[in-house]
Amino acid sequence: MNTYFTSAKTYDDAKAMFRKYCLELHPDTGGNKESFIAMYQEYEKLLKSGHFHCSKEETEKEETFTSYYSDILGRVITLADIHIEIIGTWIWISGNTFEKREYLKGLGFMFSGSKKSWFFNGSNKKHRTFKNYSLNDLRNKWGFTNIDNKETAAVA
Repeated sequence: MNTYFTSAKTYDDAKAMFRKYCLELHPDTGGNKESFIAMYQEYEKLLKSGHFHCSKEETEKEETFTSYYSDILGRVITLADIHIEIIGTWIWISGNTFEKREYLKGLGFMFSGSKKSWFFNGSNKKHRTFKNYSLNDLRNKWGFTNIDNKETAAVA
């Protein structure tokens, strides 16, 4: 029964369409009350479904992620005894990393003491937040992909 937001490809598209439909369908602007309610319920259902987990800007950032981070992934994928995952647009490394800490620092990774993991965000500075998110919270919010590392030639 998705009739209003079928062409929305991103969260920003859906939001713009919602505003347009509000102007067209709201009873105060000459629209039909039942149509407005149906559109509003469909919009709420779409947002709750998690179909759009990021804005258009985040979507574009994720599209360039693969090419931008491929060199970094290529350098860490051969490290032994580690777990690599991509959460949102950040690379997280956990596992037996103590012996590899200088190598990871050299690549631009930073250590998160609260998560006991290394992360790479494409920046040289940590992003501070007042909330203490666990890795599971971040996985649920931004989505994640586990990377199979090739323990063929251990570096470091």
